[in-house]
Amino acid sequence: MAYDAKYMERAIKLAKLGVGRVDPNPLVGAVIVKDGKIIGEGYHTGYGMPHAEREAINSLTESARGAEMYVTLEPCAHSGKQPPCTAAILDQGIRTVYVGSMDPNPKVNGRGVWTLRQHGVEVVTGCMRKECDALNPVYFHYITTKRPYIVLKYAMTLDGKIATTTGASRYISGDFARGRVRGMRNQYPAIIVGIGTVLADDPMLDNRRQKDRTPLRIICDTHLQIPLDSKVVQTASKIGTYVAASERLSDDAKEKVPKLEEAGVNVLLIPEKDGHIDLEALMDKLGEMEISGIMSEGGGNLSWSLLSDGLVNEVVIFTAPKIFGGITAMTPVEGEGVNFVEDALPLHLVESEVLPGGDIYARYIVGEEPEEEDEPMDVETAEPRPIAHIQATPAPAVPEGFTNVDEQSKQASKPITMEEIPGVKDDASSASDEGWTEADSIPAHAPQEDEDDAPPVELETRIVTEVLSADLNPFNIEERD
Repeated sequence: MAYDAKYMERAIKLAKLGVGRVDPNPLVGAVIVKDGKIIGEGYHTGYGMPHAEREAINSLTESARGAEMYVTLEPCAHSGKQPPCTAAILDQGIRTVYVGSMDPNPKVNGRGVWTLRQHGVEVVTGCMRKECDALNPVYFHYITTKRPYIVLKYAMTLDGKIATTTGASRYISGDFARGRVRGMRNQYPAIIVGIGTVLADDPMLDNRRQKDRTPLRIICDTHLQIPLDSKVVQTASKIGTYVAASERLSDDAKEKVPKLEEAGVNVLLIPEKDGHIDLEALMDKLGEMEISGIMSEGGGNLSWSLLSDGLVNEVVIFTAPKIFGGITAMTPVEGEGVNFVEDALPLHLVESEVLPGGDIYARYIVGEEPEEEDEPMDVETAEPRPIAHIQATPAPAVPEGFTNVDEQSKQASKPITMEEIPGVKDDASSASDEGWTEADSIPAHAPQEDEDDAPPVELETRIVTEVLSADLNPFNIEERD
């Protein structure tokens, strides 16, 4: 059976059901197809839980021998909290694996594809790569930099104010927009604010939605000014709370540390830079704590510090249909600012929407907009990398045994909806803006046929990169019998 995009679309929808549960792991979905019918599907449901490939295998309704798997991220080939997914794929006799994103994790990074191909499985990479990559910007950033992915979020008026001249700021945006923000808090492991926000608003910084997790709360407080009777301190025994303060505290401030710790607050002592805590040092520390993503919610000085230190990856703005005016009214980003227009931080818009109530939601990624690729999908041979001596033989534009995805997509006469997938109910499509809901979309477990009685699978094409030396093994992967 040839590649069919609707199955990868299904895998992407399934992957999103893991939002708020899997970090610092990635979101992954997998679908197993045989004779044009889905016979198993799954997603990574939580950190430390089985990976998507094994969840899909566990849900099989019939033998997967000779079947195809669609998976949004390269299968792992190493043992961690879970055994390698490549071993499970090989054990099931799956014939072809279509991969969306390659995994930059140094423990994976091509090993999964290499392992499958070395054992005769046809692997096609780059299938809906752009859409699959969009699932995991937080994971990709964290796994390659060991620092959290930071989203700068704020609500402002049409004239760019986050408070009136008297400091009043509740509420700038409407009910729907605030609900969207609470849904966003479910996506990231932590929230960060400056001490000015705590002193001005005394916020709870919780989620208020019982079905979602409550992220950790991080307060940047150089001189440890946080009041002991503030809401974040009073609830620290129930919600994980960290206060980042200077390691050069005054004697009076040092006396406050044990009181905060007694209340359940974790005090992080961080080096100073320019009279404030060193945010880069703080991010290194938070990365060591396996905090993969943070949403920054104020105030203006913290926003400027994060931006000027190059720590912001994404900016989300809610613009309310209001005008405050006032030369002294606060703005979302304060600090020193840039001197020239050309020094402004480049951003490109990736998402926007007019919400009920009139608020405008806009999401930007930091950096120049990347150029569009010539081909929407990239079907790669994905030779083992790195590898020292590869037999030099010319290859056709589309290798034998591969499917030309673009030609197939051009022949499609109309978009394919999930309802058209045989035997699958599109429960995953019920996810809402308020956060992904549980979906009863995984088929019931079925008895597996006895491996000893199962006939061997004869693959039509063995996709293996030939090497000059029989003992060349770039990843030191043990050979299977």
